[in-house]
Amino acid sequence: MVRLLLLFSIQKIAHLWIGLRIKTYADNNNASVSNVIYKDNTVTGATDYGVIIVQDYTNTGETGTATAGITINNVSFQGTNSVATASSATMVKVLCYPGDCTGTWNWSGLKTSGGKKGTNVGGAPITGYTF
Repeated sequence: MVRLLLLFSIQKIAHLWIGLRIKTYADNNNASVSNVIYKDNTVTGATDYGVIIVQDYTNTGETGTATAGITINNVSFQGTNSVATASSATMVKVLCYPGDCTGTWNWSGLKTSGGKKGTNVGGAPITGYTF
């Protein structure tokens, strides 16, 4: 088994469509993303999404339906991650196939402001953050 740690730390992201993201391709079943840590990042002025984690991405955009067989495991926000979106944007969107987002999702280090609250479709086990 290969263990991979992705650490996104001390990034300053301003005035983009999306601040922090994990997007998996819809036709990539039997794939996984594991051990992602966002630490001490600042997003300002995101126009579409502050944070987006979805399992439905294609080259032409999102399908709106999560794909089975793509595991996203252990996603955390550590330190202080400040995400400020435009008022018309969605602060957080999570779209997982039920049971495919697993492990520890401690989001106590995420603070959002500015836009619409967002959704957790598919039941990712997020703790420390309220939609």
